[in-house]
Amino acid sequence: MISGKPNEKDYFGSGRREMLPFVPLSVKRLLDIGCGAGTFGANIKARQNCEVWGIEMDAKQGQEASRILDKVIIGDAVGKLDEIPPSFFDCIVCNELLEHLVDPFSFLKRLRRPMVSEGILVASVPNVRYYRVLKDLIIHGDWKYKESGVLDIDHLRFFTRKSMIRMFTDGGWKIKTVTGINPTSSRTFRIMNLLLFGRLGDVCFRQFAIQAE
Repeated sequence: MISGKPNEKDYFGSGRREMLPFVPLSVKRLLDIGCGAGTFGANIKARQNCEVWGIEMDAKQGQEASRILDKVIIGDAVGKLDEIPPSFFDCIVCNELLEHLVDPFSFLKRLRRPMVSEGILVASVPNVRYYRVLKDLIIHGDWKYKESGVLDIDHLRFFTRKSMIRMFTDGGWKIKTVTGINPTSSRTFRIMNLLLFGRLGDVCFRQFAIQAE
């Protein structure tokens, strides 16, 4: 969705296969907001009989996506959302999107319009309480923006597991599942969490995958 990344092939072309299990096999019409080059949507289409639309701000990547998805709208998702027909999709996907928005709270409320009444919203959101972020902050006293990751220089909003849930519920969504994904491999973290009787469980994960209805 965001241009100017140092490795755009990896950024736009990521299939986000870890997010595929959160999209039900029963889904027939899916909207992938911030679809990049369309790889995630293509994986969905390869797995099941599903019509997949995308919204992508980067014109080059949107054109790539249009070759493999059923329809791609190129432009800013906030402005283009009104071009989506109402009560049309039974699944909307926002992978690494909400943290890039000035007002993700209002955006989530607007996502209810293009969704059918029994539809599901699937999102992955970076976790600012991730172990390596806290380590730099607490041990090294540093909050350094980077070219990618939780402290991506393009991120405008930061969320913990608790604040993610609040954002969705305040937007009128009912949380179905919240699942940690892409955990740290740090042995030090595992020892710390064990000594604290598992109280740092959410700190393990770089992102959380959310299903809401």
